[in-house]
Amino acid sequence: MKTEVRRYTLDGKAEGVVKLPGIGTAGGFKGDQGDPETFFIFTSFNTPGVIYRYDVASNTARVWAQPKVAINLNQIAVEQRFYRSKDGTRVYKFQNGNYQYWVWDGTLDSQQSGTVEVYKNNAIQQQYAWFHALILCN
Repeated sequence: MKTEVRRYTLDGKAEGVVKLPGIGTAGGFKGDQGDPETFFIFTSFNTPGVIYRYDVASNTARVWAQPKVAINLNQIAVEQRFYRSKDGTRVYKFQNGNYQYWVWDGTLDSQQSGTVEVYKNNAIQQQYAWFHALILCN
C-alpha cells in the first residue's frame, strides 16, 4: 500500500502533498484548526512503525520516535508495480528482497474483499483472503 497525504486550504483549494519517506502506510494526522504541528505513524515492508512530527507551516516531517532494530533497514529496497489482469482488475505487486506480495480483487481500490499471496524465491509461502481491515490501514 502506498498512502498519499494531500494538503488543502480551508476553502478546499489543493496545496500539494505531504512527502512521505517511501512506499508504505501513514496514519494519524489529528489536530485542531490552527495547530502548528501534528504527528503521524509511517510503516512499510522495510520500516517498522516510525512516528513523525509534521510541521504544517513548512510542510516538513521529521522523525520523532523510532524503534531500534539490529539491521540496516536502508539495505532493504521496496518496489511497487501495477498490472492489469485479463478481466481488467488492477493487481498490485510489492517486492522487497526475495519476497513478493501480490494483492488483487479490488482490495486496494475499494472496500471489498481481496486476496494476498506471499512468495519467496518464486515459491508461494502464504495465501489468504484479505477483507475490509486492509483498507482501514490506509
